[in-house]
Amino acid sequence: MYEDFDIYDFYKENDHSDIVNYVYYLKANRYTLEALNKLSFDSSPYFHYKMKKLAGEKNLNEEKYQEDVILAKMISFILSTLFIDNKYELCFEEFGKPYIKDYKYKISIAHSYPFACVGLSILPIGIDIESKRKDEEIKNSKVITKEEAEICNDSYVRAWCIKEAIYKCYSNKTFNFKAKLEKGDSRNWYKFDNSGFLYVKSETLTGSNKEYFCLTIATIESARSFVYDMRVELALS
Repeated sequence: MYEDFDIYDFYKENDHSDIVNYVYYLKANRYTLEALNKLSFDSSPYFHYKMKKLAGEKNLNEEKYQEDVILAKMISFILSTLFIDNKYELCFEEFGKPYIKDYKYKISIAHSYPFACVGLSILPIGIDIESKRKDEEIKNSKVITKEEAEICNDSYVRAWCIKEAIYKCYSNKTFNFKAKLEKGDSRNWYKFDNSGFLYVKSETLTGSNKEYFCLTIATIESARSFVYDMRVELALS
């Protein structure tokens, strides 16, 4: 069912760190949706968790609900490629960070339709993805300052994603999201609130209708990172 996925160097640069992060992402399109509809998610721990959570949400319109169901299926699909027969126990730390019981890798999950992503690392990891179309919206929210955007290539979305990725790496509810984002001595190191400096890398993914997304990874040490572009439509062959 699963053929070789396209693998490429996520950051296209020479990094000699012994630490490696893995990011698996899946993009919703016509072929992906057709393939997902042919699959059963009855045995998926993540899908059961997500559907139970969605059932408890109020004021969720039908379009957003359907998108969230698709994203839940995509995350479940990615996890099913990592764990044979969906034999994994999904758990959550005190402040909501997911982890897989008795699994050597740390895990982080992020999604923004049409993308669903799973990050894995030996070290604590946080990933976040957001549409670059939300730059003006985030700017107007005043959560990200002009100074913070300036140290993130003049991007409010990138600054937002960096904060989110650091927060998810630490998973600490005491974090004040409005605390100042700071830049380290080198271009890949950032911190905010009570975190230490974390190693952060970002990449742009292309959605539909030329909509671009910022995918960001934060880990506590310098790391090489790779993305696995998972082509679920191969399941149709």
